[in-house]
Amino acid sequence: MPPDDDDLVSLTDLADGLLADGKAEGDNKGDAAPLVGERQPADVSEEAAGDTPDEGTDEAEPEADSDGQNAEGQGESEPSTEPFYTVKIDGKDERVTLKEALAGYQRQADYTRKTEEVANARRATEAEQAQARQQRDEYSRVLSVIQERLGPESGEPTAEQWNTLRQSDPGRYAAEWADFQRRENQRNAVKEEQKRIANEKAVETAQTVRQYLDGERVKLVRAIPVLAHPEKGPAEMKAMREAAKTYGFSDAELDQAYDHRMLVMLDKARKWDNHQAALAKAKGKIEGAPQVPAPGARQPPKAAKTLARKAAQEKFNKTGNIEDAVALLIGP
Repeated sequence: MPPDDDDLVSLTDLADGLLADGKAEGDNKGDAAPLVGERQPADVSEEAAGDTPDEGTDEAEPEADSDGQNAEGQGESEPSTEPFYTVKIDGKDERVTLKEALAGYQRQADYTRKTEEVANARRATEAEQAQARQQRDEYSRVLSVIQERLGPESGEPTAEQWNTLRQSDPGRYAAEWADFQRRENQRNAVKEEQKRIANEKAVETAQTVRQYLDGERVKLVRAIPVLAHPEKGPAEMKAMREAAKTYGFSDAELDQAYDHRMLVMLDKARKWDNHQAALAKAKGKIEGAPQVPAPGARQPPKAAKTLARKAAQEKFNKTGNIEDAVALLIGP
């Protein structure tokens, strides 16, 4: 017998009730006050130096002429008395005025404020994404419950059973057939939603993997800068793959090598093996080369006689004396 109407769960009602959760948060956020407000210039009053002369006396302050200059010392301007302050800029001490210091501070404060705004926006986006993932997982569980309560399609009557029921009891057939159609519609709706959620998870997983690969690629180039070269980079990577194969790695395994640390270790192992091979080759050449005596070393007897006879011959050729001739004949 098909389930009663009270046992059937409406996909729309359950979905709407689930998606209504979590929409009441975050409606009372106030505006943040700026880090640095605009500074209003302070009113500065200047008092004239000295005592004010009494009325009726002959002493009076010199009056300014039409150009704004005093009667005495016309054409002279007062030097600037704005103080300087020592600040550290890029690790160096610099002398700046108060106005310059305030301007630099305001620029730095504005940069800090904007940086914090970007960071806050990123954190808010991450929080929203986490909340969306949580709601999606809850919705997926609701769909599983609905699918379980609807029951498997294998438990539904066959076409032959429907025909028999239609002929034997048309009224009951009409009611049960309507319930069956409703269950089928709900099953199809659940399948479509589950398919949509699976696609969303697949896209999110692909984005996460792509971000991970981009980060690992940056780290790998930072560790092995030659890989960034347009010509040397591919050749270097090919040499690394060939070396990895000599260690027993297959192409399929190398295609899944995403961690830059493994590739850095592979590069170091390859260079070490090449270094050891070069040392062995150089050692073989040294061992196969003829032995050359070091300067000042004792010569073998035969070589010493040959050198002595050559020296005697050269001496006789220069002098022509009979003594040198006898020495050449007798030999060492």
